[in-house]
Amino acid sequence: MTQSPLSPPECVRGMTTLDRSKFTKVIRVPVLKIGEMSMSFVMVALKSYLLKIEKFKPIQPDEGDVKQKVIFLNPDQVSGFESFGEEVRKVLLDYDITDASLEYRPITLTYDSWKCHDIIAAILPAELKFSGFSVIGTIIHVNLKEQLSAYKDVIGQVLLEKMKNCKSVVRKVKRIENTFRNLEVEVLTGDSNLQTAVKENGCQFELNFRDVYWNPRLHDEHARILKKMNAGDVLYDVFCGIGPFAIPAARNGCEVLANDLNPECIKWLRRNMTVNKVTADRLQVFNKSGETFIRDDVRVDLLKRVTDPKHRASRFHITMNLPDTAHTFLRSFVGLFDDHEVSLFTASRLPIVHLYCFVKENKDASGQLQKGHAEAQAKELVETALGIRLPRTAEVFNVRNVAPNKDMVRVSFVLPKEVLQDSQPKAKRGHDETNVTEVKELKIEHMECDSSTPPDAVDDVLPPTKRSKSA
Repeated sequence: MTQSPLSPPECVRGMTTLDRSKFTKVIRVPVLKIGEMSMSFVMVALKSYLLKIEKFKPIQPDEGDVKQKVIFLNPDQVSGFESFGEEVRKVLLDYDITDASLEYRPITLTYDSWKCHDIIAAILPAELKFSGFSVIGTIIHVNLKEQLSAYKDVIGQVLLEKMKNCKSVVRKVKRIENTFRNLEVEVLTGDSNLQTAVKENGCQFELNFRDVYWNPRLHDEHARILKKMNAGDVLYDVFCGIGPFAIPAARNGCEVLANDLNPECIKWLRRNMTVNKVTADRLQVFNKSGETFIRDDVRVDLLKRVTDPKHRASRFHITMNLPDTAHTFLRSFVGLFDDHEVSLFTASRLPIVHLYCFVKENKDASGQLQKGHAEAQAKELVETALGIRLPRTAEVFNVRNVAPNKDMVRVSFVLPKEVLQDSQPKAKRGHDETNVTEVKELKIEHMECDSSTPPDAVDDVLPPTKRSKSA
């Protein structure tokens, strides 16, 4: 395959120490001289053929004739007059621009002529690929595979120089395996102070990336869930992180109970309440395990509100964004209320759960991804954990692909009375059990879940304890 003249020089391949001078090269590109009177008409036709290079203007004055402009064209697209489409050629000929009008001029490309992805791709051996990066405030977060370790310094330097307003480049050292799911990171280059701020859904969130996690790719998903809530609704955020659901929901008029096991998340959540002027009467904060929060605080608060005339029109939402293990916490809802307590909930007042999980994609014999397999897996995880079959009104949404053959999926569903009052489900739900042999078909009326992350927040996995009915 012939290398594009617009590509960085091949001599930079394998570079582990950045040498900007080696990126300098001279190329010849096609140009057209066009009179100023014709510019507005001709440029409409030529727009898609312009030479687009960082810090280079494709339309420049003609030093020999002040009444003309020099139009620099992309050499990958234009090698002669016939390279232009028929309609474009017609426009050019109408203004006496012919094959003879096409000239070639030298231009000098430097390190500043390319974007960071082009620079990194040119440096790495052809068989190695750079997967990309995320920007969290002033921090660039990269996931580097082991085979790219030799190039980590040069990658970090290129990113820091090319990305405006960033001060640090970090990479994840190993998988998130600790209780609090905060990252162990290595600073590749730049400032070792990883305190930063991000803006999302009209709110500002401050954090220290060493202590808490933030995923900028969940911006749209956070917005989707927030749109499902109206002022006066109640949100129980089981794994709240630093507040990407809780803070904007409270600002939008919801009453929020937010919980996280990680004390650092709680510290930054409180800080973000102050930053966004959210008061404690609007957002209550808890620092507990997910199971304890559900079986104690969520239970008591639901019972209080379901009998309060002030909350007659309120809907109750429960967000569970801990994709690795959130489905195991669904057992905490089993037998949450006694028979009298559960009778207080009409079908339209039952809590709506928004649960996130990771599932593997599946390929058919030809290697093609099977459409809908990830969603079916996610639904099965929830059904197995609860021992029921979800109704058709449940919403299963594929949020994003997080790795090869791995998706993040959300399942939104109404918690049925059968689960909430069933303290002895058909299969005992111990942590060593992975299948429920029988599932119940729900026959009650369900409220529609309309289709109108946080960081992967944190919690531990504790075995559910059977709550005393007299509690």
